[in-house]
Amino acid sequence: GPFTMQTNQDCILCANCIKTCPHRSVRVNLRPPGWELWNVWKSDPAAMVFIPLLWGTQLFRSFVHADWGQPLLHAAGAGQLGLGMVMAASILFAFLIGGIGVLTFGLAGLGGDQRFGPTFFLAGLPIVYAFEVALRLEPLLNQAADFFAVVGNQIGYDLPSVAFRLDLQSVAILQFATVVLGSLMAMLVAARLGRRLSADHGWPAWTKHLPLLFMGGVSMVVI
Repeated sequence: GPFTMQTNQDCILCANCIKTCPHRSVRVNLRPPGWELWNVWKSDPAAMVFIPLLWGTQLFRSFVHADWGQPLLHAAGAGQLGLGMVMAASILFAFLIGGIGVLTFGLAGLGGDQRFGPTFFLAGLPIVYAFEVALRLEPLLNQAADFFAVVGNQIGYDLPSVAFRLDLQSVAILQFATVVLGSLMAMLVAARLGRRLSADHGWPAWTKHLPLLFMGGVSMVVI
């Protein structure tokens, strides 16, 4: 299996390290959640493509379901072609912001020869996670009340439905708070990585937060 005796970053619990170690004394090193975000200096190619692609599709879904996005859809034209144009524009916008983020992170500098720019995608990952949770929040909160009733019907029990519903304004507040929390976490990750930056290299370290603030701000507006 894909294993190494130096790190368990890609561990899939294949136990080959135990078989390989001549002393049978492999140390269990459990990583806290987000370990890669705190310590990985450079995004892999998959993250550099997937993260802006996911954020772009999130923007598109916000446009489609929001009342203020309907004029944009009408302007693009009806049918699948119009939807495709709006989706393509959303994804291109996301990749544009990603490119600006990489440039800004790179200009913020990093001591040594490592490239810091692509780390922007890892720093922006909490915003993408929070945005996805915010998009799913309304059905999650309002339809989850029927969970026990549906499960009861599946196993032959008549369980009562929980009378829990949130109005749209309350859901909107929770969605906004979720994206704000994700944005703060993104800046926390960037600040944690930025502590290793050389003070006299490139732009001031705080400039790396600007594309994250913009990314979070756009997410807050369209949600």
